[in-house]
Formats: sequence, structure tokens, C-alpha cells
Amino acid sequence: LRQIIIHLLLLEYWESEFTLNASHWEAEITEFRTQLNNTLTTNLKIYLDRELEKIYQDALRYVKRKTRLDIFPQQCKYDLEELLNQDWFPEN
Repeated sequence: LRQIIIHLLLLEYWESEFTLNASHWEAEITEFRTQLNNTLTTNLKIYLDRELEKIYQDALRYVKRKTRLDIFPQQCKYDLEELLNQDWFPEN
């Protein structure tokens, strides 16, 4: 889930890299969603929903370090259903 969030943040906010990397980030999101959805249990889904903000903060720390930007939302704006939905991507 952290990897999905990382790539969504990069896709949505790292404008200077968007043209070169958007298709890669979208493919990675799709693959991570597939892997997670194939192993998702009810208990794991409950856990991920409960821990979503902590997972987001870990992802946020990573993207800030990677991009050297401080433009990302401080709180998670994605819900678990969006994060797991193979067809959902943020509108740019």
C-alpha cells in the first residue's frame, strides 16, 4: 500500500518529471494494486484502513526525500477504496 501511495504522489505532484515518468508510475501502481488485491483478506483490509494515515506518513517522508519538494498534502487525501481500485487514478 505504501508503494501505491508513493507512486500516486509522484504521479499527481511531481510535475517536472511527469512527462518522462507518468506511464511508469501508472504501471507500477497497477502492479502493486494487483499484488495487494490478490492477497487481500478481510483482516488485512481492516488493518490497512486503520493504519492508512501512518502508511501515508511513511510514503510522504519518502517522496519528500526523493523529490526534495514540500508540496504534498500533510494528511492522506486518498481512501482505501481508491487506493485498491485498479481503475482509479487522480485527475491531473
